[in-house]
Amino acid sequence: MKTLKNIMFILLVCLVSVFVLVACGSEEKKDDHTHTPGGEWLFDAENHWKECSADGEKVDVAAHELEKDICSVCKVKVTSEGDTAEVYVLNNKGNWVVCYHYEGGKMVSEDTMEYKYAADGSIQSMTMKTDGKLSYEAEYDTDSTGYNYEKKTVQYSKDGTKYTVEYDSNGDILKESKVKADGTVEFDYTIVHEYGDDSKKVSEKVYSGEKLIKETKHIVLFEDTWGGGSFHIEVTTYNDDGTTKVELFNENGEPIGD
Repeated sequence: MKTLKNIMFILLVCLVSVFVLVACGSEEKKDDHTHTPGGEWLFDAENHWKECSADGEKVDVAAHELEKDICSVCKVKVTSEGDTAEVYVLNNKGNWVVCYHYEGGKMVSEDTMEYKYAADGSIQSMTMKTDGKLSYEAEYDTDSTGYNYEKKTVQYSKDGTKYTVEYDSNGDILKESKVKADGTVEFDYTIVHEYGDDSKKVSEKVYSGEKLIKETKHIVLFEDTWGGGSFHIEVTTYNDDGTTKVELFNENGEPIGD
């Protein structure tokens, strides 16, 4: 009986040894696996890579090769400042459709863009979502020269505030309003611009409803022969109590004094 137990013990040891050898052989085979890159390029703020089509491991990992902020390998646009970075995925028209925001090497948010295009390829409208929630909308127009510009934008804040701006083809604001989540209007401005014969702005008036609240004049001091010159900016603020405040600035926007 003791002899039978010894035999059984020896057989058990042999079976365990075979199992260990087989297991080791399987692991060794896995280590010998040749990775096959598959699919599109994947990326973060610093590197790009592909995944093995068999086991999903990262392969061909390398730093972005940037030329004018565009990686020549994976074609994403990368901008960075300090420990923050943005990685943009571009469509075939050169417009970005996804933006990943990184801080300290970690992705913290994601913006996605959807566009509608006219037959000539110009943008008609754009919608942006931040982490899946609507955050920005824009309507576009095209001027007589073919310049495609933002005509109206709406920004949606996390607190429910809606900020709306309308522009002309010069990029000047025509209307500006801010409405809180409860429907309260914080401000609603209309801006009227006046331009001279040389298409340079002469004045700007800001109205709240029908009331003039601010007026800006560009006062030319002198003009030179090549179209330059110097001017002052005179800003008059009309207060609710009937008083006015006049301020002078130079062409750089710096206060001149009393």
